[in-house]
Amino acid sequence: MRDLILKALHESVKSYPELKQYLNGTAVWAAQVLEYKQGDPNEEARMRDERRLERKIRLFLEKQFY
Repeated sequence: MRDLILKALHESVKSYPELKQYLNGTAVWAAQVLEYKQGDPNEEARMRDERRLERKIRLFLEKQFY
């Protein structure tokens, strides 16, 4: 489920970059991290950001069960 959400966000922002202005919270941060995948020379920073994003999304989704 998490991968599906990230892929949908990535494809939406990639197709319609103007959507970024309407995002807020973790979605803004996710969109920025997804931009790194398109050619960030600093691979280590991107990986660190991806792991942090994954933790935030996992925590958010786990809270939805309660």
